[in-house]
Amino acid sequence: MPSNTKAPYGLMPIRTITGGAVHTRSLPLKSGYTTNIYQGQVLLWNGTAGQVIATAVTNPAAKGVVGISAEFYLGAAAATKTSILVYDAADHEYRIQSNGSGTTSNAATYLMKNSALASPTAGNTDSGWSNALFSKSGLVTSLHLMKVVDIDRTVGVNTGSYMHLIVRFNSAYCLNATIV
Repeated sequence: MPSNTKAPYGLMPIRTITGGAVHTRSLPLKSGYTTNIYQGQVLLWNGTAGQVIATAVTNPAAKGVVGISAEFYLGAAAATKTSILVYDAADHEYRIQSNGSGTTSNAATYLMKNSALASPTAGNTDSGWSNALFSKSGLVTSLHLMKVVDIDRTVGVNTGSYMHLIVRFNSAYCLNATIV
């Protein structure tokens, strides 16, 4: 297999935790929101306004993550949009590329470890994909945003920088309540 190259796409849903089909739902977007939201980007619930907003942090507060954007939203050009399609964070497993730190690490180093995001707000306005990566530098066993459940051996190689990991959100970070 070829070596891995940096080509981030944020969090890409691959299946539900129970093995079912990937699904989305439409949630209200903050009125007049002018911040870009990239496909594959973590989204938060603004409980005060009752609307979805993009995250600007690598490890959001507990019970704040509502899901992952299923579409690209160019904020400045589409500020009249009132909703956005979202993959529920708690229901899915996602593929994400790891960042470039720790180049000698192998797959076993990551299994069942927790970590945060690297580059959570950046994205590519041409492709619409998020530049978010799994932060290899912050691997911990304590509760953090995501837990690695497997290595995606269908893409790239299983060692070194920019491996493709399969992760799920730790439930303590997911907003499980019915929002709409």
